[in-house]
Amino acid sequence: MTPPDPALARIDDVVLTMPARPTYARVVRLAATGLAARLGYGYDDVEDLRIGVGEMCNLLCDGAGRVVRMRFTLTADRIDIDAVLIGRESDLTPGPLSWQILRAVLSDLAVDPAAPRIRATKHRSVAP
Repeated sequence: MTPPDPALARIDDVVLTMPARPTYARVVRLAATGLAARLGYGYDDVEDLRIGVGEMCNLLCDGAGRVVRMRFTLTADRIDIDAVLIGRESDLTPGPLSWQILRAVLSDLAVDPAAPRIRATKHRSVAP
């Protein structure tokens, strides 16, 4: 595991805005993977983040001409993710499988169904 970039001891924000279509989810997963690698996350943590971000995209990307905004807030030991679907008036209701996936790979999970918004955190594991 590579040590985290010391410049990231402070908070950095990376914001991606994309059409709410599933075809763009791979761009967000790739960005999340690169950010985690830059912070020195190990392979398992990078994969967990990639899976979690992918599931967030699956829940928010409805292909109805709307926009998804993903904000990644980076610190030395965690990545906070705030994902929101802009322009949607209906509720977001994750199914049991989506909840199980998100809870297995991310922490501090919160869903605001009316927004619709998903917030979560991925902590960097400490090397043994």
